[in-house]
Amino acid sequence: MITISLPGVSDSVPETRLLLEIPLEKIQSLCLRPAKWLRFVGWAIYHASEGYLSRHSDGSDRLTDDSLLVDGDFIFYHAPGFDREAVANTDVIAHQTPTLSRSTATSVVEFRREVTERDGDGCIFSNFRGQACHIIPFARGHNWISMLCRQRSIDPPIEDINDLRNGLTCVAHIHTSIDERNSAILVTPNPILKCSDIPTSPTPSPYDERGILPGRRYTIQHLQTTPKDLHLLDSTFSSNNRDARFQDPSLEGLPHPALLNYVYGVSILKVFGQTESLNAWKASTTWKQPETTQNHLSPRTFPPRGPRPTQERHQDQLPAPYLSASRSIPQTSRRRITADEAMDLMFEITLRQVARQEHAQWQQRKSEIAAWVNACAEGDSGSHESPGQTG
Repeated sequence: MITISLPGVSDSVPETRLLLEIPLEKIQSLCLRPAKWLRFVGWAIYHASEGYLSRHSDGSDRLTDDSLLVDGDFIFYHAPGFDREAVANTDVIAHQTPTLSRSTATSVVEFRREVTERDGDGCIFSNFRGQACHIIPFARGHNWISMLCRQRSIDPPIEDINDLRNGLTCVAHIHTSIDERNSAILVTPNPILKCSDIPTSPTPSPYDERGILPGRRYTIQHLQTTPKDLHLLDSTFSSNNRDARFQDPSLEGLPHPALLNYVYGVSILKVFGQTESLNAWKASTTWKQPETTQNHLSPRTFPPRGPRPTQERHQDQLPAPYLSASRSIPQTSRRRITADEAMDLMFEITLRQVARQEHAQWQQRKSEIAAWVNACAEGDSGSHESPGQTG
């Protein structure tokens, strides 16, 4: 087991550092360079381009992307620029965020049609008949995804929760696994990982003539699965590390990598995060419940799916490869972080990043004003334009 200590609310309250406990075997199944993957996980959560790993809390003894990891390692992730004390004003953010009217927002029906035109009728990972699903949940609403695009510098921004770039086509059980944050989609290349860092699925999807993306991979990774579920995924050609195929493989209009990277971080927190550190974070700060036009109890894009009509099989009846897979499933009696808690935690981190950006912009503005005042004091004030004024 590898333990990762992520930045918390305050260095003076070490209990607020967020802890991830990830089986080394699981990391090795997801990436050929485990230490590099851990750095990507930190980047996906904190969006800190200069983030790095070390074996000490003070940042000394840095790890490289090729450092060897061994069971029992305790590793610190450092995110330079992450302002623990920054608190964003959610009312101001909501005021600055465009609000779509019913006439301009894309309907769910239109969303399904556009996603199907791009992906085809089949699941992008298996070619089995699929259904359109949202990357950022529909219940989070337009304002929420717009704020996220602001913080992650997504340009052009996504202001509609039913935007084509916030959707993809998946077979039902993959849809469920992604919704529950047990599976996630890794897009490479990204600022940390290359396409060659990720293993490829040994069982390519048959009879799939849809296009392969040149120089980019959308890879499904199953972070937490039972042996029975893993057997089902393999039997429908959606095994671990399978790459997506699209009816229209042009890069324009594809699922946006920044949204998928964000949800990848959410999934990591949900599957491997420890509730004790999450509770300490909540207790040490003003926890802001996200406000959206839709709430978490809003209906899903699709009606809830019933139980799969598969025959129950005891673990000892499963094929041998699926028995060994159970070793990488976190075995604990403690309550795990829920999918909504993980999404709310990422929202909290995002708010702090937004606050940091706003503070930096305000500092720059104050410097410009001070420079203008000094210039006016030294000469004729009428000959100087105020900052931001155009001729």
